Parts: sequence; C-alpha cells; structure tokens
Amino acid sequence: MVETLVTNKPFAILIGAKFCHLFGIGSVMASITFFSASVLGYGQAGVATYGIGINLGQVLTLPLWVWLGWRFPKHQLYACSVFWFSLICLSFMFIDNQTPMWVFFVQTLGLGFGAGGILTMGQSLLPDIVAYDRALTGLRREGMFTSVFSFMQKTAHSLAPFAIGIVLTSMGYAAGMKGGEQSAQAIQGVYIAISIVPAVALILSIPLLLMYNLTEKELKRVGAA
Repeated sequence: MVETLVTNKPFAILIGAKFCHLFGIGSVMASITFFSASVLGYGQAGVATYGIGINLGQVLTLPLWVWLGWRFPKHQLYACSVFWFSLICLSFMFIDNQTPMWVFFVQTLGLGFGAGGILTMGQSLLPDIVAYDRALTGLRREGMFTSVFSFMQKTAHSLAPFAIGIVLTSMGYAAGMKGGEQSAQAIQGVYIAISIVPAVALILSIPLLLMYNLTEKELKRVGAA
C-alpha cells in the first residue's frame, strides 16, 4: 500500500486532499453543538437547522456540480468547492446570539453547496486514478485503492472530534455550562473550533489539488479514458 501511494502521484495527492477536507468538515460537525448552544443560543434548534441546511444545499446543487464536472477539470472544481466551504466557515466568526436564525440557515446552505462539490468531485477522481493505474501496471487494484481510501476517511473523521476537544479544553470550555456562563476565552475557543480549524485544514488541501495532473488528456494518452 505504501508503495502504491509513493508511485501513484495522483492517488497520493487525492488522499492528502481528502484527508484535509474530511478533517475540516468533521471539525464543523464536531463543533456545531457547542456553537449553537454557547455562541448562538439556538440550542438543538440550531443543530437541526445546520443539518437541514447543509443537506438541502447538497441535494439542490448536486445537478449543478454534475453539469460542471462534464465541462471543467474536476480537480479545479474540487479546489473551488474547498475554497468556498472555507469562506463559509470563516463567516461564522461574524455571527453571534443577536444573529437571526435565517442568516445562519443561509450559511448552512452555503456549506451544503461547498460540501456537494467536495464530495462529488472528490469521489469522481478515484475511478480515474484506478483506470490510470490499471493502464500503467496492467493490474486490477481497485480493492486496495478503496481500502486505503476508506481507512483515510475513518482516520480523518476520528481525529477531527479529538482535535476539537483539545481546542475547546485548552480554551477553558466547561461542558454543561450555558452559553452565558462560559468565559470569553471559552467562547473564542468555540469560534476557533468551528471557523479557523476547518478553514485552515481545507485550505491546506488546495495546493495539493493544484498539483493534480491526471487530466482527461493524460488519461487518453495512457489509454485509460
């Protein structure tokens, strides 16, 4: 598996980018309950709004991402969707308990738009990589690629809540206390957890995606398209 990661550059790039974006999305998911309760004062209603908004945003924009995927390089669309998701995460820094819930809902729709592109474009690159590898090596290694891919996804989703827990604890967040009872530093920690941490993780993947060179032209050249 390690040899495959080293010798198959497109796969190594995809794994690195996917880890960053799954860690970033996982950080938002791990932080949303604290953000809704302690910063926005919405409680479980805010968590429900987040769930509805991000899923609705993905469903509504999926046809658009598919249409774009047929007309533009997928890795560039992937990078654009990552950048958009990062911007929405950073926008959370500018809302508080005086913000109407509809504003927060619009933000979650924006997250859904970005997540739709990230998931659609990210998943669509893997079959290209498998076909490319088969054309170069003559081997069918779909199972190995999928196993590494799955392991990376589980690792990223596991590490994100752990990292968020460290951020909140280090900033003095006290579990069980209401938003108004949390210290200013703890509230700042929640902002960092839902905004800065995921944005940084996602932005780190953009240089990797810009190095991705497995285009349709290259696939045709090796007979993989």
